[in-house]
Amino acid sequence: MSPAACRGNPSRSASASAVVVDTATGYHLLKIEGYSLTKGIPTSLSLKSSQFTVGGYRWRIDYFSNGDCADSADYISLFLSLDERANKDVKSPVFRAELYSSMKEGDTAGVVRIEDMEAQVFKLLLRFVYTDSLPEMGNDDEDVMCQHLLVAADRYNLERLKLIYEEKLCSYISVDAVSNILALADQHHCDGLKKACFHFLASPGNLNAVITSDGLKHLSRSFPSLMEELVAMLAPLLSHALVI
Repeated sequence: MSPAACRGNPSRSASASAVVVDTATGYHLLKIEGYSLTKGIPTSLSLKSSQFTVGGYRWRIDYFSNGDCADSADYISLFLSLDERANKDVKSPVFRAELYSSMKEGDTAGVVRIEDMEAQVFKLLLRFVYTDSLPEMGNDDEDVMCQHLLVAADRYNLERLKLIYEEKLCSYISVDAVSNILALADQHHCDGLKKACFHFLASPGNLNAVITSDGLKHLSRSFPSLMEELVAMLAPLLSHALVI
């Protein structure tokens, strides 16, 4: 076919894509102590809040007591800032190390064997690595899968994914689940989840229900140091209840 004929009958192609926007909500209470002293801070200089997590990302609040620029020098300015240094997530550094190691050992196929992890969990983990999207899970097993994915994220140093499922598991803390979730939080250094479990157990009603259901026996046997930390945290509450 001649070039002219090709130009007269152009081939057609079609494609499609979608943008999926997820939302997350949360709050952070910023208290300014010694407000009058902060008025001496020059314009464009700020004080930063402590770091907090919403939607799997780490944030800070920038507080400008005399505005962030000359035009706003007579006003207080507040900005919500993404903590970029904390959110830099180098995808699968553990994978990289394992692949390079297998190549150095002469395994030209580059096969990495994954042990002690269910295939479905690893599949969901890879989906996040390649697409940066969260998997859809059924409501019946979502709490269990969240626990598996948190463990997997910690194992492969995927900090943002770990933060996401740490936040999700906070909503699954209950009388039946708090002991297991607390142990999981302690093992994988999830401070926010651990604090949420302690907050749940600080309620006398919740604590009595957990004790009645023998929910703390597992912690006493397998995590004695965690049990000691829990008792130390609850001691002021229990002593206050006895005085009353």
